[in-house]
Amino acid sequence: MSDTHGHAHSDDAHKAAPQAPVGELRLVSAVTDGGHEIDIPPNRNLFAFLGVMVVLMIASAIGIYQLFVTHSESTLSDAAQIPSEQLEAQHARDTNFATTYGKVEVEGKLVAYRVPFADAKAMVLGDASRFTAAAPPADWIHPDDAGKK
Repeated sequence: MSDTHGHAHSDDAHKAAPQAPVGELRLVSAVTDGGHEIDIPPNRNLFAFLGVMVVLMIASAIGIYQLFVTHSESTLSDAAQIPSEQLEAQHARDTNFATTYGKVEVEGKLVAYRVPFADAKAMVLGDASRFTAAAPPADWIHPDDAGKK
C-alpha cells in the first residue's frame, strides 16, 4: 500500500513508543524552569571590583606623579646650589676675556686685538668726536632733496 507521499504505512509505525516516566520538573534556579542552568551574573561584585581597581590605579598614578615632582625639585635645587665644572670654566674664560688685553686669531692669523671692556668704554666715551656722523659720500643725494633740481 502506497500513499501519495511515497512510503508504505503500517499500523505498527503509528503506535507511540513507550516513554519513560519523567516525574516532576526540578527547578535549577529562580530564572529557569529546569532546562539549562542559568545563573544570574554577579554584576554587583564585578562592578565593585572594577571600581576598587580604578580607584587604586588613580591613587597609584597620583603617587607616582608626586614622587617624580619631589625628585625633580630636589635635583633642581641641588644643581642650583652646586654649579657645574663647565659653568665655572666658562665663567673663568669670560672673566679673562673681559679683563685682559689679547690677540684675536682666526685659523692661525692675527685679525684683531682685544681690549678689556672697562678700557674700551673709557676710550670710546673719552672722545666726543666719535659720536659725530661721518661725512656722506661725494655723489650721495639726500632722499628729501632727490626731487629738487
